[in-house]
This record gives sequence, C-alpha cells and structure tokens, in this order.
Amino acid sequence: MAADRPSHAARAVSLGVALVLLLAPACVVPQEGDPEDAVATSAPAAATARSERDDLLHRIESPTTPLKRDDAEARRPVAFVGVTVVPMDKERDLPDQTVIVRDQRIEVVGPRREVELPKDARVIDGAGLWLMPGLADMHVHAWSPNHLVLDLANGVTTIRNMAGSPLHLLWRARVENGQLLGPRIITAGPIIDGDPPVWNGSAVATSPEEADAIVRAQHDAGYDFIKVYDRLQPDAYAAVLRTAREVGLPVAGHVPSAVGLEGAVAAGQVCIEHLTGFAQALHPIGDQLSAHEAWLAFDEADPARLPALCESLRRAGVWNCPTLVVMSKIVPHEEGEALARSPEMRFVAPATLAMWDPSADFRFREWTTDDYTRLRAGDAMRLATVRALHDAGAGLLLGTDAFNPWVVPGFAVHDELRLLVSAGLTPYEALECGTSAVGRFLGEPHDGTVAPGARADLLLLAADPLADVGNVRKLRGVMAAGRWLPRDELDARLELVARSYGREAR
Repeated sequence: MAADRPSHAARAVSLGVALVLLLAPACVVPQEGDPEDAVATSAPAAATARSERDDLLHRIESPTTPLKRDDAEARRPVAFVGVTVVPMDKERDLPDQTVIVRDQRIEVVGPRREVELPKDARVIDGAGLWLMPGLADMHVHAWSPNHLVLDLANGVTTIRNMAGSPLHLLWRARVENGQLLGPRIITAGPIIDGDPPVWNGSAVATSPEEADAIVRAQHDAGYDFIKVYDRLQPDAYAAVLRTAREVGLPVAGHVPSAVGLEGAVAAGQVCIEHLTGFAQALHPIGDQLSAHEAWLAFDEADPARLPALCESLRRAGVWNCPTLVVMSKIVPHEEGEALARSPEMRFVAPATLAMWDPSADFRFREWTTDDYTRLRAGDAMRLATVRALHDAGAGLLLGTDAFNPWVVPGFAVHDELRLLVSAGLTPYEALECGTSAVGRFLGEPHDGTVAPGARADLLLLAADPLADVGNVRKLRGVMAAGRWLPRDELDARLELVARSYGREAR
C-alpha cells in the first residue's frame, strides 16, 4: 500500500454529508435458537429475562449505535477464564485457558492456573465454553449499516465488501473509531467492467488509459482493493492489473469472459470469486460458451481436467472464494416462495424480499425449468472443484455473496460452512477458510487466530466447533476489536431491526 495515502479518518471527514444515508432501513437476521439446549423456563425467570431485554432495548439508541462507555471502561481489560481455546493455528483445542484482551488485541493466552488476572479485568466465565477467532465473510455486498449488526450477531467480525462507494469508506472509518458498531470492513471501490457494464454504477473501462485512470482514482480515494468484472476486454483488464501493481492494490473479482481463467491466473489476479472461469476451463468447448451458458456449464465439465487446473492456481498463489451458498439459492419462483417463509426472513426488509423474486431480477427472469435443472445438476461438480482446490493446496476463503436472493447476511455464513464440509473439508478446514486463512490472504498472519498479538475478534460458543461447524451458531457472545457483545445485547439489537419493519415484537 502506498505510504502517502490519507488516513481512513481523514477521508471520512469529507464524507460527512453521507451520514444521512445511515438512517436507511436494513436487513438483519436473528441468531437461531438451539433446540437441544432448550430447557423449561419458569414464569418468574421468563419475566426477568423480558425485563432485562426491555431495559437493553431502551438503552440502545439504534441497532448500530454502540452502548456508551466511559474512558476507564473502554480501557478495562477483558479476561475469558477457564475456557477451551480453539486457536485455529492448527487442528487442536486447549482446555482450561485464560485469554486476556487489552486495547483491541489479545495480550495473554495460557493455562488458567498460570495466568494472573489484571486487578481491573472484566471477567467472563468460560467454563464449559469454547473460544475461537471471529469469522470473516470474504464476499458481501453491504447495503446498510444494519447489515453490519446482523454479521456480528452471527459471529462475523470481518467483511470484504465487493462493490464499494464513498459511503463504505465512511462506514469503515466509523467502525474503526468506535462510532458505528460492526465488523472490520475491507472494501473495493466501484466494480470495474466493460461497456456496457452488467451493473449500473460500475466504472467502465474500454481502453488501457481509462483503466489506468480508474485504478489510480480508486487508490487515491482509499479503497482497499480492485474488483474486476465480466465484460472487461483483455487490453483494459491488463491495464487494471498493471496499474494496480504499481499503486499497491490487489485485484480480485470475476474472471472476464474475454480473458479466461488461464489469462487471469497469468495476469496475477489474487482471488477468483464464485469459481468464475472454471466451468469454461473445464468444458470441452468452453471458449465457445455464451455468458448464459457459462452459468450452467458445470453440468458438462470434465473432472479429469481439475487436478492440473487447480495445481496451476496453487503454483500461482491465486486464492478462491467459491460462495457455494449463492448458487444453491438460485431457485425458481415456487422454491423462492418457500424460502420467503423461512423464519429469518422476518428480519429482511419487504422491499428486499420483493427484489429477490426471480421474475423481478434481470439475471433470471428469462430462465426456464431446464436452466434451473442444469444449475442443480452442476452442484456436485462445484463441490468437487472446491475439494480439488483444497487437495491441491490452493487458497480457499469463506464467502457468501450476501445480499443476493435469499442469501441473508450473517446467517448465510453458516450455510457456506456446511457446504464446504459437504465438499469434503473437515470442520477445521472449513473454519480455517474464514479465520487463519484470511489472515494469510491479507498478509496479517497472526490475525484469525487466538494468540498473543492477534486482533481481538473472538466468538464464545456453547459447543465445540471442531466437532460440527453447526456449533458456531451456538453463540454466547462476540468480541469485535476488543468490544464485548453478549448474546442478550445482540438479540436486543436484532429485535430493534425487526420492529422497524412493523413486525410483531417477540
């Protein structure tokens, strides 16, 4: 990264006018209950719980406004005592540990009997619980700050936003300085595409000169990386990669159809999203496929080509963010109606639900029954591709592509973890894609682990995540950059969002 770029906070000052947009409605998802943990609750206990929640609801100004803390409270260290640590540096757990957090970083990890607690520490009893690093969703489209709360409530403490604007720079700065509650934000600028672009609002580059100017402008604005898209032509794409290297920005995104997977790997694109380019590379006549056919071509892919292809990505150091869940949620209208009745949709804005109707989405409104059948027939090959990438040693990242249809932020991370396990990864290997692998991808190898010096993004769980990735849903609290958010506070924030849509209070 260039040393002369302005600070995040300085850039945020010029974006103050965008604050009004923070009031836009948003979608959040509740943390699912754990049926096996349910116990009969007495009437007095239930009344006490309701009273405590109502108190929280009154104290929280908005879902994204942090609770006020004085300076002494903010500086106070936090100690998780007697907890089983899942450090994610290797497949292991460390029972009966104490973890001390101070100033947004982990300070100490050690056996409970050997660690002396600071006198002013806030102690969190970890007996019978597990502590692991927070998860990263490495492919999102954040439309609203309440999206950030939803992520935290599901254990996501870092997001990589794939289509950014000045508003995302403002959110990033406000999260960093504690004014906005949310995960760490890593954001691209506007998508860089060819003409005509797939999406309105993209930056269009039809020549090397235009590509060079766009990349330099995004660098100067303070974006973290460049995202490329489907319709870039080879000369403009090459200029994007060349200029991005000069200014120190990594390039991720789709594989442009005119470039192809081999070309993207050779050019130095650091991450491939959604397995784009793979279907064409694995298909006998892949270079002749139309854009629509490329969506569906996994059902005719040649698995014999996989090992050599995945080995080429490993040698080049190219990472992959498969986002299996978004493909699984591309469904015909009648299946979409069933998904719309899912419990978590209570927390999705009505306008968003309307947009998720396939008949309202320009990408799918012309799809036929045969198209959906072919898409589902390709699911097994997508899973096989992920397994082949893993077996080759190519980098894999956890990502969802939220807010695409039925891909609810936060909640969808758990679906993606399950799909990674379905592809043949162990629970540890699936979790690694959203923790320590992210640290390596970002060049921050200590982060994404529970170790001294690591960023204090932590999840406190009621069950062992290495036994079952579904246990990550059993959150008892989240720590984001050293700020502790117990389960009751997260639930209260989610309830505020539900009520903002006029849905019945619970």
